Parts: sequence; C-alpha cells; structure tokens
Amino acid sequence: MLRSVLRFFLAANILLLLAVVHPAWAETVRLPITVDYPLLRSIMIDRLFAGPGGTAVALDEHDGCLRIVLWDPDVGPEGDLVRLGAKVMVRAGAPVGGQCLSPLIWVGYVEVIQRVWLDDKYWRLCFENVDLRLYDLERRQTVADEFAQSFIQTHLTKMLNKVSVDVTPPIKVLKETMPLLFSPERGKRIQEALATLRPGRVWVTPEGIKADLLMDIDLPPAAPAETGERVLSEQELEQFVKLWQSWDAFLVLQIKTLGIQPLTDEERLVILETLIETRQRFVRVLTTRVSGPDEVRDQFVIAWRRLAPILRRHLGRDPSGSPLGYLTFFTASDTLAVLDKLGPALGIEISRDGLLRLARMLVEEGEEPTLDYSWAVDARLRSTLGLGPPLKETGPAFEGEEIDLDSPLALNSLLRPLADWLARPALADSDQSLPSVSELKKWIAPKSAPGPYLDRVRELLEEEAAWAIERAKLPAHYHGLYRLLVPATAWQESCWRQFVVQGGKIKYLRSYNKTSVGLMQINERVWRGIYRPESLRWDVRYNAKAGCEIIALYLNRYALPRLATANPIDGETLARAVYAMYNGGPSQFKTFLDRHHLKKYWQSDELFLEKFLWTAEGQWEKVCLCLIGR
Repeated sequence: MLRSVLRFFLAANILLLLAVVHPAWAETVRLPITVDYPLLRSIMIDRLFAGPGGTAVALDEHDGCLRIVLWDPDVGPEGDLVRLGAKVMVRAGAPVGGQCLSPLIWVGYVEVIQRVWLDDKYWRLCFENVDLRLYDLERRQTVADEFAQSFIQTHLTKMLNKVSVDVTPPIKVLKETMPLLFSPERGKRIQEALATLRPGRVWVTPEGIKADLLMDIDLPPAAPAETGERVLSEQELEQFVKLWQSWDAFLVLQIKTLGIQPLTDEERLVILETLIETRQRFVRVLTTRVSGPDEVRDQFVIAWRRLAPILRRHLGRDPSGSPLGYLTFFTASDTLAVLDKLGPALGIEISRDGLLRLARMLVEEGEEPTLDYSWAVDARLRSTLGLGPPLKETGPAFEGEEIDLDSPLALNSLLRPLADWLARPALADSDQSLPSVSELKKWIAPKSAPGPYLDRVRELLEEEAAWAIERAKLPAHYHGLYRLLVPATAWQESCWRQFVVQGGKIKYLRSYNKTSVGLMQINERVWRGIYRPESLRWDVRYNAKAGCEIIALYLNRYALPRLATANPIDGETLARAVYAMYNGGPSQFKTFLDRHHLKKYWQSDELFLEKFLWTAEGQWEKVCLCLIGR
C-alpha cells in the first residue's frame, strides 16, 4: 500500500511537470515533490517506530543491559536541515557473567538534526545525521554524561542513517500509468520524456522537504483549444454520463478515505460543498445537454484544489494508513492546479481507466476499486460528511414507477419488491404491513375539499421539522424561521404533493428534468449515497425528513456561520438565501446575496418569497392555487 500511493504522487508530479513545459520546443523542466512534515513523521513511524506502543529500538543487547528505545516522534525544519525528535530511554550497564552491572538509566528527549539528499544512482531519498541534542522530558536542554551522549549518538546514527525511501518501483508504475492520462497520439511522446527522468536538488522549507525531478520534453505547438459550450449529441451525452459517473465514484472514494479522521466542521463543509457543487454542475449539463469541451476534467481540477489541503492535512498524519502511498497521491494537487489551463495543449484526458489507476493508489494493497455508480445509501459517506447515520426507512420503498389506482395492493411486477421491502428489519420493528393503495391515496391531493389533505401534509412537515431542529441542534433563535422555511420550501418545490395520478396509475412526483422526486423534490443525483431513491419516491415521510435535514444543514452549517455581524440580514432575506442553496447548491448563498444587493432576482427567488410570506401569514388555503388543474 505504501508503494501504491507513492506511485500516485509521482504520476501527479509528472503531470505538473508537463504543465509548465513550453509546448513549442524541448527543454528541461523541474517536477517539485513536497513531503510535508506530518507525512514525513508518518513515514518515519512506518519505517522505524513499528514496535509495541509505537516504539523504535535502536539497540537491545545482553538481555536489555544495553538498550535504547525511542517513542512519540516529531519532525520539523531546522533551517536548511530536518529535525527528528523523540522521547528516549537509555539503559547502559556492564554485561558481566549474565548480569548487568551498574546500569545507567536515563529518560529524556533527543533531537537529531539531519541532512536530506537524493541518491542519483539508486533513486533513494536519504537522511544523514549531522548533530544530536539531549533534553529532559520538559524539553529543557541538559548536559548528559559524556558516555551516554556518545552511546546514544553512535547507535542512533547507525539506525537513522539506514532510513531511505526507494522511488524506483513507483517510477516503473508511473511509466505504465501516464499514457492513460494523455491522448493516444501524445502517449509515445510522453513515454520518451519519462525516459529522461532524473533526480535534481533537494531543499528544506517550513512546509516540508522539496525535491526536484528533472525531465526533458519535446512537444510541438499545441493546436488551438476548443472553447465555449455546445449542445451534446445523444452519443456524446451518453459518453459524458458514463465518464462523469466514474469521476463521481472516484470523488466519493477520495472523500471516504477521510472517514476516520478528526475533521473540523469547516473541513466537512468544504467536502460536502465540493461534492454537491460538482453534482449540481452535472445535473445542469444533463438537463440542458450543454457542456464545455472538458467538463469532467474541469470538475476534476476544481474538486482536487479544494480537497487536496484536507487530504494532505489528515491522511499524512495517519501512520496506520499508507504514508508513502499518500505521498504519491498528495503530489497530484501540484499538478491539478495547472491541468485546467494546459490540459488541452498537452492532450491530457480524464478517462475511466486513468481514474481506476489513480483509485488503486488509495486502497489497500491487493484491493481492486470498481468505481461503481451505486445508488445505495453509504453510511461511511454520510459519516464523513457529518450527516450522522442514515435516515430510518419505515415506509414503502420499491423500484416500481407506478401502481394501479384501483388495485387493492401493489400487484404484478411490484409484488416481489414489496415483499422484499416488507421483510426488512426496519419494517418488522414498526409492525407495518404491505402498503395498500388506500394508504398511498392519503397522500394524493384531492380535486375538491382539500382541507383534510392540507392539514395532513402540514402536520407531517411540522413533525419532521421538529425532528430536524433537535437533530441539527439549531439555535433556538432560528426555530421560528426554520418552521416557516420547511412548508414554504415544500410549497414551492411540489405544491405539497408526493404523488400524482395519471392514466389510472399512482406515480411519484418527478421534476420537469426527471432528476428530483417527491414532496421536497430531492435531487437523486445530487444526494446519491446519502438518501435511498426508492424511499424518496414512495415514502412521503422519508422524503420530508430528507428535505428537512437538507434545509437544516444549509441554514445551520452554511448560512449562520457566514452571516456578517457588522451587516446582518433580516430573517426574510436569510430564508430566501437558504432556499436558493436548497434549489441550486451551497454556492448560491453568496450568489443570492449578490442578486439581493442588486435587486435582480431570479424567478425562483420571487416565487419562493411569495410562498414564504403566505406561510408566515398562515394563508394555507392558497396552496389550492397551485393544485388546481394538476
């Protein structure tokens, strides 16, 4: 696993290298590799501190009479050198006749100052000791016994000077992988350039150790890049969807590598925003069939820019993972920063095969990622995003698109899926039976006398809003606003409908572009892996609960922390900003406020305000205005 991530790291740096090359003639370019100190610490732990309790044994002779043990290491810069520190216990006695006479025992802290260099013959990043300092456990410099000082220095030097990182195997894999990231006609030229790869200089920075790899490359002038957007043909749209789904699965894989890390609230928001925004962008292409020339590559670059600092910050600190493997993966961030500008000139392409190669560097050795575009709820993804456990499924959920209105039960092709649904533990616990059409009819808006129906929907929304308020720990000051937001959003999104009747069939409500469903119009593509599509379609309570969770998320975790105390906004404007996010993703918070400042609103802004004001005034009868004729 260590070598696998190192492969990704080197592959990414080669891409960065290519990005800075002038395409019209040959030149030598530098590929910077950065080993952050948290990652270097993880590598040291993996290589040296693998003993019980995270210990490193520099010496253990004569039944422990001569013994040096280190633990709790730390790594950082020391000018143009590297400083490795650790707690240390020294036992030095005289082994005589099976006994240890007059043992000297000293416990303190040791700092070893090292020079770093890259072996240009064996391709190894090497460390050489140049100084050693001893402190007590309070990190106060101490004068140790001359023998102890010499004893520690001798044996630590022997141990630490053996530490190196072999980059030869990853380079071999790099040469096999790179052609998958370029157009076929450029693949041979890239392989020729990779054959010139050689070590360059190494230097120490406050952020980490940097090393240059040098490569000669000769590329002809690039053809003019395709610009602007265009309408996709049926075949192009199909190919785009397949590639994007592989990319989305790869993005989820990256996110889930952070599943056990102690992420901050802000980091979780960045991750969630990145996921939702890329999916919203995909839905826009899917709906309009209009796309730029490098849509997937653009999303790949934008997402990596946002996620790379978080991945680097956390995965590098996890010595139980794959430190050298992560080193490979992290360096890709240096490459992706320029891919969006130089990719077309170099023929760089994002392909499913390329994504699979990169994905292999994030999983355990021998494990094979699939990049399947699964619709199942992913508990680990929800946890990483800070959304908690999956929502309970206690209502009907099956794959059918419609049910006969006059059938006593969901028959024909739906019978088996419903039987499977009935067998689920969640349903057994709730003592529910096979859902009848009469149960679903309760959630079909009547053509006349809608009062009881409106009361039923409003009660449902109030119950789920109360659940979401408690779950999200929403500040009490905003409870009232939130309780208005929920029914107003459902009003705007679906006119308080979960189902419709067409041709004697009960169907779940779909949006005009076929991407969103039900009472709260949850977008199945955007929230893939977070909510179960079948439950969103047929279980009105599950749909309402999901919508309430999303509104609470946008209000509590996005909007409120971003409110400017010096220039606060009123509750009405805040509600409109939250709905704009609900309708278009997190980026719409700022975008709406910009529209609000200029008084240039979208139609959806105006329509939601109308519903919000009616909700605040309790004018529930006006729901009938949108129900008439439907």
